[in-house]
Amino acid sequence: GLAAAQSAQAQDAGAGERIAQSWCSRCHLVDSGQQKGGSDAVPTFSSIARRASTSQASLTIFLATPHRGMPDFNLTRAEIQNVAAYVLSLRDRP
Repeated sequence: GLAAAQSAQAQDAGAGERIAQSWCSRCHLVDSGQQKGGSDAVPTFSSIARRASTSQASLTIFLATPHRGMPDFNLTRAEIQNVAAYVLSLRDRP
């Protein structure tokens, strides 16, 4: 049971990483190996992941709500959950 849940979460984080690379990397540094993109005016995904206030719920709400200065990609619920899982997976990375 637990192994299956962890496997599903890893799969979701992988899908979220692909979405982040495709859609978010123009403005955000979405991983430490990213060579291009990102803006000093926006937070990195790692810094977002390490905020005390960052949770699955907070990311889900944020990604589902249009924000000024951020494109509205109209992500599906599954895509939002995947991106949130990816961001949260960055907490454990150096």
